[in-house]
Amino acid sequence: MSGALASPMTGEMFELMAEWDGIGVVVRHDAPTGTWIFIALHDGDVYLGETE
Repeated sequence: MSGALASPMTGEMFELMAEWDGIGVVVRHDAPTGTWIFIALHDGDVYLGETE
């Protein structure tokens, strides 16, 4: 292992996120586990169950 961070955040990934029509994407890297986390927000509507 070279110690370099293996990142999915390539130019292609930035282009995909910029062209996407959702609200936004939250990206987080957890260094201890090496895990990349992506949360994609598609729209502002939140369904909280039945309404009257």
